[in-house]
Amino acid sequence: MAKNKNLNKKQLALINDLLPIDTDVQEIIDKHNVTANTYYKLLIDGRFCDEINRRLLALSRQTEMTIARYASLAAANLVSLTNCKKEETARHACLDIINMPMLKAGQVQDQNSSKDDNFQCPSISEETAGKLLATLAEAKK
Repeated sequence: MAKNKNLNKKQLALINDLLPIDTDVQEIIDKHNVTANTYYKLLIDGRFCDEINRRLLALSRQTEMTIARYASLAAANLVSLTNCKKEETARHACLDIINMPMLKAGQVQDQNSSKDDNFQCPSISEETAGKLLATLAEAKK
């Protein structure tokens, strides 16, 4: 990763330590001998914020790619759960499938086309469709 020439090594090290999931901000600023006042000043420094935002965007993109990779597996698992012998599990799987947003991470929509143009009905078996309809009918009661 190329270093931002506007930030010093100490600032970059601080950012590196702030981004992991298990971050305790106070421990990090103590580790880098940064006072709370200095830390708050850094948070309004444009260069510092730009670097954090750039890294957060990269992490967000990485997360979207991971979700996209596993979305089809998750969908297949949900569909298989519709055949579960435990009625409650099957019902929840059906409801989850029905309530799934059509556009998720990894499904890029053309900016010039409407959502209706990109909508594709998923292929499901007649048995699964029947269970979904039965669940809907039950929900309306």
